[in-house]
Formats: sequence, structure tokens, C-alpha cells
Amino acid sequence: VPCRPTPQAPFAAAGTMTVARYATAGLRSASDPLPAGWIVWAHDGDGLPLVLVHPGQRTACLLYRPDSLMCEPAAGAVLHAALAVIA
Repeated sequence: VPCRPTPQAPFAAAGTMTVARYATAGLRSASDPLPAGWIVWAHDGDGLPLVLVHPGQRTACLLYRPDSLMCEPAAGAVLHAALAVIA
């Protein structure tokens, strides 16, 4: 699926990358408001979040495996940015 960074993502300049979604359920629907503190870093072509972070709670949620051979190498940059948030 296309993984499109939002302007809030530290890797936004990388642009859209292809990832293999492994989850069958979404983190949020495209129209649901997020709880306080959560930030969408990337979404799919339908606007469904693929990467959510909560810096205050040091939590990151990714709906794909960045180490998968079916993901572009740029997906690893997302993992590194997420690890920096939770570290």
C-alpha cells in the first residue's frame, strides 16, 4: 500500500513509499478524531493511519513491518524515527 507521510512526520521529505500492511484492522478510521497527544505520521491512500505516535507516552504504532522485504528501504527510516520517540 502507499504510505504517505504527513507534514508532522520527521521523514516527510522522503515522500510516499510502498509498504506491506500486515494488520487486518486499522488504528483509526480516516474521519475519527485522534485522542489528545496522538499524531499521525503516515497514512495510506484512503487516509487510514499507518503510523501513529504519542511522544508524551513514548508510544509508536506501525501497521507494517519495516524490516519486510515487501517494504521499500525508506520504511526503515520510519522505524528509526519511531524509536527516537520512544527511547
